[in-house]
Amino acid sequence: MINTAIKSVTKVLTTGAITNHVTFSNVNHKLLMLVTVGGQNKVRVFNVAKDFAQIDTINVGALPHGLWPSADGKLMYVGLEYGDQVQAIDMLTMKALPPVQIGQSPQALVYADNAVKNPENRAGLSPLSDTAATQVLLLKSINPEDKAVGRLAVRGIGLADLVEQIFTSLKPNASYTLALSKSDEAPFKADYEINKFYTDGSGKYLGQSTGLVKTLDSDPNNQAYRHVILIDNSTNQVSLMDSLAPKTK
Repeated sequence: MINTAIKSVTKVLTTGAITNHVTFSNVNHKLLMLVTVGGQNKVRVFNVAKDFAQIDTINVGALPHGLWPSADGKLMYVGLEYGDQVQAIDMLTMKALPPVQIGQSPQALVYADNAVKNPENRAGLSPLSDTAATQVLLLKSINPEDKAVGRLAVRGIGLADLVEQIFTSLKPNASYTLALSKSDEAPFKADYEINKFYTDGSGKYLGQSTGLVKTLDSDPNNQAYRHVILIDNSTNQVSLMDSLAPKTK
């Protein structure tokens, strides 16, 4: 928080990895601050009058990014960057409502109250095509006691595929390789490298890379890729992997 009168930072809140958007809303005569935490798929709620004490945490869809309240303050709309969706939160119950498919990678939104005179008018609108739908993958540690986790969003961008990546709780300042593997069981081999990266001092990485991920190796006679894996380059061992074997290449 910044005191604009004295131009000084007065308070810092620890909210979580990829804290990206903040907004305010009046609910039952209370001024609340809401924060999207993209790395945890959560929206955190703080009471401004109580020195910004956290009063609730709401689980939402993949990588919340962007917040805007309805005019009456009853709903809060959240963009889901990895879900290609917008999700509403009921501010009276603090519960997330079913999401709405809206298009690729929303990162901000604006709510315009009473923008149309006739809400039944669908002129100029058409259903969203699913041909560019995003595939979201969760990578978990092979060690049950390890809290490291990764989230990937794979979407087609013409002739190639875009792979957006978020990793948290890895080793700090360490080198890792993200890859596809044709192996059904350990030891898993990196058959196609997607990205090689270094984590920051907190063990986090946020980035993206392009490649032929979903469309690679279209020859039906070749073995399909079965897993997405993350390799610790210092040990050459798999640290994270997906829980299901994808059927697409």
